[in-house]
Amino acid sequence: MSPSEAVEIGKKWNLYPDLEKDSGWLEMLAMRRPTDELRLVSCSGGDPYFYALVRNDAVVSKYRLPVLD
Repeated sequence: MSPSEAVEIGKKWNLYPDLEKDSGWLEMLAMRRPTDELRLVSCSGGDPYFYALVRNDAVVSKYRLPVLD
């Protein structure tokens, strides 16, 4: 997915903080290389939702999404 698609998901889900203003998100994007993939990950345990920056089939960075109860 593209960063803009991720931002749209955040807006749809009313996530806080706003991805476009979050330093952790911007830091992860700054690490991106042309062949990297940005993936939204959903797990049943541990971190339930996060974006993963994947390079050569390995996660090189995670951005954890806030979970609102």
